[in-house]
Amino acid sequence: MIKTLSSIAFTLLICLNGYCQTDTTKSYSYFQKGFQQQKIKKYQEAIACYDSSLNSNSNYNKVYFFRGLAKYHLNDLQGSIADYSECIKRNVQLSSAYDNRGYSTFLLKDSEGALADYNKSIEINPKNDRTYLNRGGLKYQLKLFNEALSDFNESLVLNPKNTQILYDIALSKVTLKDFKGAIAEYDKFIMIYPDNANAYLLRGMAKMNISDNLGACSDFQKALTMGNKDAEEAIKEFCK
Repeated sequence: MIKTLSSIAFTLLICLNGYCQTDTTKSYSYFQKGFQQQKIKKYQEAIACYDSSLNSNSNYNKVYFFRGLAKYHLNDLQGSIADYSECIKRNVQLSSAYDNRGYSTFLLKDSEGALADYNKSIEINPKNDRTYLNRGGLKYQLKLFNEALSDFNESLVLNPKNTQILYDIALSKVTLKDFKGAIAEYDKFIMIYPDNANAYLLRGMAKMNISDNLGACSDFQKALTMGNKDAEEAIKEFCK
Protein backbone atom coordinates (compact mmCIF):
# COMPACT_ATOMS: atom_id res chain seq x y z
CA MET A 1 0.00 0.00 0.00
CA ILE A 2 2.80 2.43 0.88
CA LYS A 3 4.53 1.67 -2.40
CA THR A 4 1.33 2.46 -4.34
CA LEU A 5 0.84 5.82 -2.54
CA SER A 6 4.46 6.77 -3.17
CA SER A 7 4.00 5.98 -6.83
CA ILE A 8 0.90 8.19 -7.03
CA ALA A 9 2.70 11.06 -5.27
CA PHE A 10 5.60 10.81 -7.71
CA THR A 11 3.21 10.87 -10.67
CA LEU A 12 1.46 13.96 -9.29
CA LEU A 13 4.80 15.69 -8.79
CA ILE A 14 5.71 15.05 -12.41
CA CYS A 15 2.37 16.44 -13.60
CA LEU A 16 2.70 19.55 -11.46
CA ASN A 17 6.06 20.29 -13.05
CA GLY A 18 4.45 20.36 -16.48
CA TYR A 19 5.86 17.24 -18.12
CA CYS A 20 3.50 14.36 -17.37
CA GLN A 21 4.09 12.39 -20.57
CA THR A 22 5.58 9.06 -21.58
CA ASP A 23 8.86 10.81 -22.46
CA THR A 24 9.25 12.33 -18.99
CA THR A 25 12.27 10.26 -17.97
CA LYS A 26 14.15 10.87 -21.20
CA SER A 27 13.35 14.61 -21.19
CA TYR A 28 14.41 14.97 -17.56
CA SER A 29 17.63 13.07 -18.21
CA TYR A 30 18.57 15.37 -21.09
CA PHE A 31 17.75 18.41 -18.94
CA GLN A 32 19.97 17.20 -16.11
CA LYS A 33 22.84 16.60 -18.53
CA GLY A 34 22.37 20.07 -19.96
CA PHE A 35 22.25 21.64 -16.51
CA GLN A 36 25.52 19.95 -15.53
CA GLN A 37 27.17 21.15 -18.74
CA GLN A 38 25.93 24.67 -18.07
CA LYS A 39 27.37 24.63 -14.55
CA ILE A 40 30.85 24.08 -16.01
CA LYS A 41 30.24 26.74 -18.69
CA LYS A 42 29.97 24.34 -21.63
CA TYR A 43 27.08 26.26 -23.09
CA GLN A 44 26.99 24.76 -26.58
CA GLU A 45 26.85 21.28 -25.09
CA ALA A 46 24.17 22.41 -22.65
CA ILE A 47 22.01 23.80 -25.46
CA ALA A 48 22.31 20.54 -27.38
CA CYS A 49 21.04 18.65 -24.33
CA TYR A 50 18.22 21.15 -23.79
CA ASP A 51 17.21 20.78 -27.43
CA SER A 52 17.03 17.02 -26.96
CA SER A 53 15.00 17.50 -23.79
CA LEU A 54 12.43 19.64 -25.61
CA ASN A 55 12.37 17.25 -28.58
CA SER A 56 11.36 14.56 -26.11
CA ASN A 57 8.81 16.77 -24.38
CA SER A 58 8.12 20.32 -25.58
CA ASN A 59 6.06 20.98 -22.46
CA TYR A 60 8.98 20.68 -20.07
CA ASN A 61 8.66 24.40 -19.51
CA LYS A 62 11.65 25.25 -17.35
CA VAL A 63 14.05 24.08 -20.08
CA TYR A 64 13.24 27.24 -22.05
CA PHE A 65 14.49 29.38 -19.17
CA PHE A 66 17.81 27.55 -18.81
CA ARG A 67 18.36 27.35 -22.57
CA GLY A 68 17.76 31.10 -22.74
CA LEU A 69 20.43 31.61 -20.10
CA ALA A 70 22.91 29.42 -22.00
CA LYS A 71 22.24 31.39 -25.19
CA TYR A 72 22.82 34.64 -23.30
CA HIS A 73 26.25 33.39 -22.23
CA LEU A 74 27.04 32.69 -25.88
CA ASN A 75 25.97 36.25 -26.75
CA ASP A 76 22.97 34.97 -28.71
CA LEU A 77 20.77 37.70 -27.27
CA GLN A 78 17.92 37.30 -29.73
CA GLY A 79 17.89 33.56 -29.08
CA SER A 80 17.85 34.14 -25.33
CA ILE A 81 14.95 36.58 -25.65
CA ALA A 82 13.00 34.05 -27.72
CA ASP A 83 13.47 31.37 -25.05
CA TYR A 84 12.63 33.68 -22.16
CA SER A 85 9.52 34.79 -24.05
CA GLU A 86 8.47 31.18 -24.51
CA CYS A 87 9.03 30.57 -20.81
CA ILE A 88 6.96 33.64 -19.95
CA LYS A 89 4.16 32.52 -22.26
CA ARG A 90 4.03 29.20 -20.42
CA ASN A 91 4.60 30.52 -16.89
CA VAL A 92 3.80 34.24 -16.75
CA GLN A 93 4.54 34.56 -13.02
CA LEU A 94 8.28 33.82 -13.27
CA SER A 95 10.02 37.01 -12.15
CA SER A 96 13.51 35.89 -13.22
CA ALA A 97 12.38 35.25 -16.80
CA TYR A 98 11.29 38.89 -17.11
CA ASP A 99 14.49 40.10 -15.45
CA ASN A 100 16.71 38.02 -17.75
CA ARG A 101 14.77 38.99 -20.85
CA GLY A 102 14.98 42.60 -19.76
CA TYR A 103 18.76 42.42 -19.51
CA SER A 104 19.16 40.84 -22.96
CA THR A 105 16.80 43.49 -24.32
CA PHE A 106 18.83 46.21 -22.58
CA LEU A 107 22.01 44.93 -24.23
CA LEU A 108 20.25 45.21 -27.60
CA LYS A 109 19.61 48.93 -26.83
CA ASP A 110 15.86 48.54 -26.38
CA SER A 111 15.53 50.64 -23.23
CA GLU A 112 11.74 50.81 -23.35
CA GLY A 113 11.37 47.03 -23.65
CA ALA A 114 13.93 46.42 -20.92
CA LEU A 115 12.21 48.83 -18.53
CA ALA A 116 8.84 47.17 -19.13
CA ASP A 117 10.36 43.77 -18.31
CA TYR A 118 12.09 45.03 -15.18
CA ASN A 119 8.87 46.63 -13.96
CA LYS A 120 6.98 43.39 -14.53
CA SER A 121 9.66 41.38 -12.77
CA ILE A 122 9.40 43.62 -9.69
CA GLU A 123 5.61 43.52 -9.83
CA ILE A 124 5.75 39.72 -9.61
CA ASN A 125 8.52 39.64 -7.00
CA PRO A 126 9.16 42.94 -5.17
CA LYS A 127 12.08 41.30 -3.35
CA ASN A 128 14.13 40.48 -6.45
CA ASP A 129 17.27 42.48 -5.60
CA ARG A 130 18.94 41.81 -8.94
CA THR A 131 16.08 43.38 -10.86
CA TYR A 132 16.36 46.60 -8.84
CA LEU A 133 20.07 46.67 -9.61
CA ASN A 134 19.46 46.12 -13.33
CA ARG A 135 16.67 48.68 -13.46
CA GLY A 136 18.85 51.15 -11.58
CA GLY A 137 21.57 50.76 -14.19
CA LEU A 138 19.08 51.35 -16.98
CA LYS A 139 17.59 54.40 -15.26
CA TYR A 140 21.07 55.83 -14.72
CA GLN A 141 21.73 55.44 -18.43
CA LEU A 142 18.40 57.20 -19.11
CA LYS A 143 19.57 60.05 -16.84
CA LEU A 144 16.85 59.32 -14.28
CA PHE A 145 19.43 59.66 -11.55
CA ASN A 146 17.16 59.98 -8.52
CA GLU A 147 15.19 56.91 -9.60
CA ALA A 148 18.43 55.04 -10.28
CA LEU A 149 19.72 55.85 -6.80
CA SER A 150 16.44 54.66 -5.28
CA ASP A 151 16.72 51.32 -7.11
CA PHE A 152 20.35 50.84 -6.11
CA ASN A 153 19.50 51.53 -2.46
CA GLU A 154 16.58 49.10 -2.57
CA SER A 155 18.77 46.40 -4.10
CA LEU A 156 21.31 46.82 -1.31
CA VAL A 157 18.58 46.67 1.35
CA LEU A 158 17.32 43.41 -0.13
CA ASN A 159 20.81 41.95 -0.50
CA PRO A 160 23.27 43.61 1.91
CA LYS A 161 25.97 41.13 0.92
CA ASN A 162 26.21 42.63 -2.57
CA THR A 163 28.40 45.48 -1.38
CA GLN A 164 29.60 46.26 -4.90
CA ILE A 165 26.36 48.25 -5.25
CA LEU A 166 27.99 50.87 -3.00
CA TYR A 167 30.00 51.93 -6.06
CA ASP A 168 26.81 52.54 -8.07
CA ILE A 169 25.25 54.42 -5.17
CA ALA A 170 28.33 56.63 -4.86
CA LEU A 171 28.41 57.34 -8.59
CA SER A 172 24.73 58.28 -8.55
CA LYS A 173 25.33 60.68 -5.68
CA VAL A 174 28.22 62.29 -7.53
CA THR A 175 25.98 62.80 -10.55
CA LEU A 176 23.35 64.37 -8.26
CA LYS A 177 26.08 66.62 -6.80
CA ASP A 178 25.75 65.08 -3.34
CA PHE A 179 29.51 64.99 -2.99
CA LYS A 180 29.65 64.42 0.77
CA GLY A 181 27.18 61.57 0.43
CA ALA A 182 29.23 60.12 -2.43
CA ILE A 183 32.44 60.28 -0.39
CA ALA A 184 30.74 58.40 2.45
CA GLU A 185 29.73 55.65 0.02
CA TYR A 186 33.20 55.49 -1.54
CA ASP A 187 34.66 55.23 1.98
CA LYS A 188 32.52 52.16 2.66
CA PHE A 189 33.31 50.67 -0.76
CA ILE A 190 37.07 51.18 -0.40
CA MET A 191 37.03 49.60 3.06
CA ILE A 192 35.76 46.42 1.41
CA TYR A 193 37.56 46.71 -1.95
CA PRO A 194 40.84 48.54 -1.20
CA ASP A 195 42.39 47.51 -4.52
CA ASN A 196 39.87 49.32 -6.73
CA ALA A 197 41.91 52.16 -8.23
CA ASN A 198 38.96 53.78 -9.95
CA ALA A 199 37.16 54.24 -6.63
CA TYR A 200 40.09 56.29 -5.31
CA LEU A 201 40.07 58.44 -8.44
CA LEU A 202 36.34 59.10 -8.21
CA ARG A 203 36.48 59.76 -4.47
CA GLY A 204 39.26 62.21 -5.19
CA MET A 205 37.09 64.02 -7.72
CA ALA A 206 34.27 64.21 -5.18
CA LYS A 207 36.69 65.64 -2.61
CA MET A 208 37.80 68.31 -5.10
CA ASN A 209 34.18 69.43 -5.29
CA ILE A 210 34.06 70.12 -1.54
CA SER A 211 37.47 71.85 -1.65
CA ASP A 212 39.30 69.04 0.12
CA ASN A 213 42.29 69.41 -2.18
CA LEU A 214 44.71 67.62 0.11
CA GLY A 215 42.44 64.59 0.44
CA ALA A 216 41.71 64.63 -3.28
CA CYS A 217 45.38 64.66 -4.27
CA SER A 218 46.09 61.85 -1.82
CA ASP A 219 43.38 59.77 -3.52
CA PHE A 220 44.68 60.64 -6.99
CA GLN A 221 48.18 59.58 -5.98
CA LYS A 222 46.84 56.32 -4.58
CA ALA A 223 44.94 55.64 -7.81
CA LEU A 224 48.05 56.38 -9.87
CA THR A 225 50.18 54.08 -7.73
CA MET A 226 47.62 51.34 -8.43
CA GLY A 227 47.94 51.89 -12.19
CA ASN A 228 45.06 54.24 -13.03
CA LYS A 229 46.37 56.42 -15.87
CA ASP A 230 43.55 58.97 -15.57
CA ALA A 231 44.85 59.84 -12.12
CA GLU A 232 48.02 61.22 -13.68
CA GLU A 233 45.98 63.83 -15.57
CA ALA A 234 44.05 64.70 -12.42
CA ILE A 235 47.30 65.24 -10.51
CA LYS A 236 48.65 67.51 -13.25
CA GLU A 237 45.47 69.56 -13.26
CA PHE A 238 44.67 69.83 -9.57
CA CYS A 239 47.77 68.99 -7.54
CA LYS A 240 50.38 71.53 -8.54
